[in-house]
Amino acid sequence: MGLGSTGATEPVVRAAIDCGANSVHVLVALAQDDRLRPLMDESTFLGLGVAARRGRLGEAKISELVATVVRYADAARRLGAGEVVVAGTDPFRRARDAPAAVTELQQAAGLELAILSVEEEALLTLLGVTEGRQVERSLSVCDIGVLATSRYPEQAADRERSIRVLRSLPADIWVTNHARAWGRYRKFAASGTAKNPVDPFIDPEGYRAYIDAAEAELRQGRVH
Repeated sequence: MGLGSTGATEPVVRAAIDCGANSVHVLVALAQDDRLRPLMDESTFLGLGVAARRGRLGEAKISELVATVVRYADAARRLGAGEVVVAGTDPFRRARDAPAAVTELQQAAGLELAILSVEEEALLTLLGVTEGRQVERSLSVCDIGVLATSRYPEQAADRERSIRVLRSLPADIWVTNHARAWGRYRKFAASGTAKNPVDPFIDPEGYRAYIDAAEAELRQGRVH
């Protein structure tokens, strides 16, 4: 069972929207006991991280963010979600006008944007990939995000630095914002029959292969 599970529960539709540095991601799922059945799993690229690097999100990005979150929240409610949780990460910790985004979202849709600390974001990543199960040994978890998704002058240098940092991290479990890239569905399916449901997520070889592929693209000039 996951954290807080005491027995069989009635299925309920849950929804969460993650506003990150590169994209806004929504997951709406039917939750029962410690399992999720996705009903909607979608992302929209906004590039908030590039704007936040300059110190401000700006009115245009905030408007785009609000429109995207409202659209996703409406879709989640149509699918039966009674509550929509909205969380913001790195851009909202950096940008001076992040409070304006929080206010506009509240006014537009009555949604509270919770700005996660670094520690909260890391803990939620761990809980997500372990499904709230007890971790019985030392474990390193790395959320890679996106190495490059938009063009700006320092992009190649930033990607070089990202690759160096990732190579220095001894990750056991790793995730990106694209499910196919890290094999999310395959690993979740395998966890359902594994003796230890966390084991299918432990994939240091896949982590190194992902970094190798990213570096090869960089060397070939394929910074996209």
